[in-house]
Amino acid sequence: MIRGEIKKASDIFGSNNRHKFMWCACPTCGIERWVLIVKGRPKSKWCNACAIRKPRTGAIVSCEVCGKEVYERPYMAGKKKYCSKQCYDQAQTKEKTSLVCRHCGKIYQVHTSYLRHRVSMYCSVKCAGDAKSIAQAGDKSNFWKGGISTENRKLRASKKWKLWREAVFERDNWTCQKCGARSGTGKPLLLHPHHIKAFAKYPELRFIISNGITLCVSCHKEVHHVETYS
Repeated sequence: MIRGEIKKASDIFGSNNRHKFMWCACPTCGIERWVLIVKGRPKSKWCNACAIRKPRTGAIVSCEVCGKEVYERPYMAGKKKYCSKQCYDQAQTKEKTSLVCRHCGKIYQVHTSYLRHRVSMYCSVKCAGDAKSIAQAGDKSNFWKGGISTENRKLRASKKWKLWREAVFERDNWTCQKCGARSGTGKPLLLHPHHIKAFAKYPELRFIISNGITLCVSCHKEVHHVETYS
């Protein structure tokens, strides 16, 4: 055989496929063999044995944080800077800027490159949402109609009410305390937080968790029916 000679698979192996092969020598051990041609060139440069232990073609670089030497693959040329995630995190911390949250006053850190594109004002999504709620409350809102909402409706739509409601549900494990029905069992179930001592008669107990109890819609209606006609 002559190196670089190309033949069809039918001429070499007697098969019916249309693949072409080239007679090549392994650059490491020198063994010559037929190699499949893919897109005009041999698919493999080394033989099977040498391909497993072929020499690395990448480079050895030093970590920018700890100085440890690490192997850089050819496709990562010039991109590998750190030896581990710990060194990467440490490098990112050095490039961060400390800011003060405009809502809660907490000191938090933001990557310096983040400030080039936008201004960071809050330490978390929660603080951003709370600040937006305050900024758009009452007559500051675009939907303000002169204060036509009742006091009862305002209280039940407030954030304080939502937090009290979630706390009552969590304490009762999202389970109706009268019939035992539980949310998340595969059947649709709507739960209500019920005030043991009336919401209207005891304003000082409206947001006390111990004054709340979890009931399903049916049991809640039944409780109010008994309270009304008893």
